[in-house]
Amino acid sequence: MDFTDANMYLVIAVTMSAAIGITLFFVGSLITIAGAFAKNDKGFAIACIIFLPLSAVYCLLNYEHTKYPAKYVFSGIALLGLTLATSIWIL
Repeated sequence: MDFTDANMYLVIAVTMSAAIGITLFFVGSLITIAGAFAKNDKGFAIACIIFLPLSAVYCLLNYEHTKYPAKYVFSGIALLGLTLATSIWIL
């Protein structure tokens, strides 16, 4: 295996981890928005729909109510951070 093949596999791995991180964050955000509507916090739910990263703030502020979606949101953020760090390290 030469250097080009190793780079290709590394790019594929970084892309897959970024896609998984984005998916985790998105699914967690959707569950958070549904929970915000169920809790009758419509203003925050609509704000989270308009600006999706606010769902992480909502999870922090209402952790007792959002324990389940917070696992998805924060693991997605952590995986995206790890992917970003790996991408910077590669360059």
